[in-house]
Amino acid sequence: MSTYHLLTIAEILTERLINLIEEEEEEEDDLFSRLRRNRRAYALHNRQRLDIASLDDDLCKLLFRFTYTEIKRITKAMRLPEKISFRSNTSQSFTMNRDYALTIMLRRLAYPSRLIDLELLFDIAYATIGMVFNSMIDVEDAYRHS
Repeated sequence: MSTYHLLTIAEILTERLINLIEEEEEEEDDLFSRLRRNRRAYALHNRQRLDIASLDDDLCKLLFRFTYTEIKRITKAMRLPEKISFRSNTSQSFTMNRDYALTIMLRRLAYPSRLIDLELLFDIAYATIGMVFNSMIDVEDAYRHS
């Protein structure tokens, strides 16, 4: 191949890479604009706890890969109790709504997500989110193998 062809190929690849980066930035901008539209329900607004029931289907699907109705159906199909106990038989035990616990697991599985991001979203300490995530993975694994 000639130098001209190599330069042309490099220019095309560079242009495609720039387009991909711009598309990713547009997707992020779209996410932030959706979150702004749902500010009253989004946990970053006034550090309130995320109300997943008030999220529209598009945003819920964007955050968790499922709509709220689908999340309710999943928890019901898995026969999860309304309240799930964590750290049972310890002084640090607590319960959490099954839909909320499942959304923590789903959000953690949606790429990219860091525990600190989930802490901001759910207004729960990242160590607790990690523990809830691990427990829900165990529950899901047990359900899958039953």
